[in-house]
Amino acid sequence: MKKIRNTTTKNFFLLPLISLLFFKVTLAQNPVPNPSFESWVGSGAYEEPEFWGTQNAYTGDFGLSTVTKDSSAHSGNLAARIVTKGHNNTFITGIICTGVVKASDFSCVGGFPANFRFAYFSGYFKYSPSLDSGTNDLCMMTAWMWKWNDVTNKRDTVAVASFKGGSAADYVLFIAPFEFKTAETPDSAVIYIASTDSILNAPVGSVLLLDDVAFTGSVGIEEVKSHELFTYPNPADDQLSIRLPQNATLQQFKIYDSKGSLVNTIAIPSSSDITLDTRMLLNGIYFFRADGDIDYASWSGKFVVQH
Repeated sequence: MKKIRNTTTKNFFLLPLISLLFFKVTLAQNPVPNPSFESWVGSGAYEEPEFWGTQNAYTGDFGLSTVTKDSSAHSGNLAARIVTKGHNNTFITGIICTGVVKASDFSCVGGFPANFRFAYFSGYFKYSPSLDSGTNDLCMMTAWMWKWNDVTNKRDTVAVASFKGGSAADYVLFIAPFEFKTAETPDSAVIYIASTDSILNAPVGSVLLLDDVAFTGSVGIEEVKSHELFTYPNPADDQLSIRLPQNATLQQFKIYDSKGSLVNTIAIPSSSDITLDTRMLLNGIYFFRADGDIDYASWSGKFVVQH
């Protein structure tokens, strides 16, 4: 086996004890439409990210757009800036969803095709909570996967993933696992994101920047067994070994702490079996994303460091 040292930080090496023995490769493309918010469409006094809905349709003509494009992007050129604003002694909650936001109850109608049992809902965000006294403001990201029921003529919930985040001056990664309610394969999904978790009583002033939203991983698909990424031993003390699927190679390995902050990005030379030094990592829970050399090859999951 080839021992790989970190190419960016001399004294920092990759990855320790893994609480999950393996993670499965994403075989399906990310189904989220316009996930990096690079495409925007205009309608008179306001713009919206293509394939996403906001409250701008109700407030934009009054100069009160709650969702705008922002050049402070995690990747690419643009991100979505989602803000809760005040108007005439009331509030307008900053909401964005993959559908149409209803003015009556702030719910989302619509969705997008998704016919795979994805394991994780993820993305990158910056967040400035409201400064209103007495509030504990948090941003909120939720995704549902559904399947149409021909008997009830309604959509059944297949899985739900949800995340709430606090203040973050720099972009941090959020990863929310899907909790499956049924064994069905979904046919559609919807994403609902707000600059506050107090939707119906929103404190004014919360600002959320959002970028690179994705569905990743797989759950319960037998065909992916030959595409598993294995990590061992468990626990790991001085080193961790990574065994890739046949003919697969890694390009980079990103590690995030339990708060979603990027710990390090490590370039990985081509190799089917890799040994990584873990002595410099502190004990704790981490998330990782491993990117391969082909479009569909990416792994994500969480691990625990224990010396």
